[in-house]
Amino acid sequence: MDIDRPDLVGSTDKVLIDPPCTDVGVRPRLFDVKTMDLVRAMSNYQRQFIRVAWRLLKPGGVLVYSTCTIPPLENEDNIDYAESLGFEVVDISIPNASGGLIDKYGDSVVRFYPHIHDTPGFFIAKLRKPS
Repeated sequence: MDIDRPDLVGSTDKVLIDPPCTDVGVRPRLFDVKTMDLVRAMSNYQRQFIRVAWRLLKPGGVLVYSTCTIPPLENEDNIDYAESLGFEVVDISIPNASGGLIDKYGDSVVRFYPHIHDTPGFFIAKLRKPS
């Protein structure tokens, strides 16, 4: 994958990724249909952003990954993918938020649900590129 600004490779301290997503959990919706094919496609698309963030960040750099959707494929599974690149998950426990749906993340990632937190559904994880 080419980067439009190769001069930025390895020079960035922080990256925020708020990628396009399926918006499951955004409300109100009068009518909306999502398919597993769409969720898989979005998850794969989001991974492109994670790969670019890995290249842009300098050692010790921080990535915040946030979506306004709740399917694990677009969230915890993408954090698993980020870890496979070498990222480390940084604990961001927030009182009254829900934790991850995969046990290994527990409360180190954050989820908000419309029916529990009276907010749109969203997910947040903080990662660090090792030094």
